[in-house]
Amino acid sequence: LSSGIDKEALAEIKKVRRRFISFITDTLQTGQDKGYLKPLHRHISATVLVGMVDALCNNQLGPEEKYDLDEIIETVIPILSTGMLNPEKVKP
Repeated sequence: LSSGIDKEALAEIKKVRRRFISFITDTLQTGQDKGYLKPLHRHISATVLVGMVDALCNNQLGPEEKYDLDEIIETVIPILSTGMLNPEKVKP
């Protein structure tokens, strides 16, 4: 399958994406070192975060239903900060 993007442009996009994931990985390392973040695999975590942002951007730019910014914030922040499980129903 082809994205329709020139090979050189696609290579540059992939390079920028790798640098961005590396930046997020380093930022997560700092947060873990200071004790603010759980000791999770940093590169996987960074890749997931970038994927979430990418998916939201693609949705907002594509023909699909658009979401209100407040609705995005009210959904994404709890997922990132406390997860999706209801602590009243699920005990760790």
